[in-house]
Amino acid sequence: MLRSDHFAGSFSRLFIMMFLFMVSIPVFSLGIKISSTASAAQYLDTMRDLLSVASAKSAYQRLAGMGRDAIPAIRKMLRGKNVRLIRAAMDLSARLTPSADLGIDLSGILGNPRLGKLRLQATRLLGSFGTKALQSLPTLAKALSDPNSELREAAAEAILE
Repeated sequence: MLRSDHFAGSFSRLFIMMFLFMVSIPVFSLGIKISSTASAAQYLDTMRDLLSVASAKSAYQRLAGMGRDAIPAIRKMLRGKNVRLIRAAMDLSARLTPSADLGIDLSGILGNPRLGKLRLQATRLLGSFGTKALQSLPTLAKALSDPNSELREAAAEAILE
């Protein structure tokens, strides 16, 4: 007869293995070079740490320290649904040299009315990208007719920059 704590331990290990497998698929599809399972686990830990209030600062610093190597992870965060990760990704984007890829993802935020103030931040960030944000001009032009006057003004400034 199996003890219930043995079954629970086995189930937990199986669940963790399945989770790591399912989560590692997007990690590899990002184009992030991961040389070992330990590296994949570190990446997942960093993403999880960003969601934890206690460890978010150190996770943010780890990504910031990666520089341009963090762009695939930042892009994934910008396309996600978690507002805390989107906000962190936008802050990290502001620290990097502008890229057209980041501009495309920031346009997605600008075009999403459910993201509220983050849309304004994305608009200002796009303005700071200059010619790297040319692909974002249609989204910025559409924002000129947004009900939010502050967003309309930021979009006009972004287009002029």
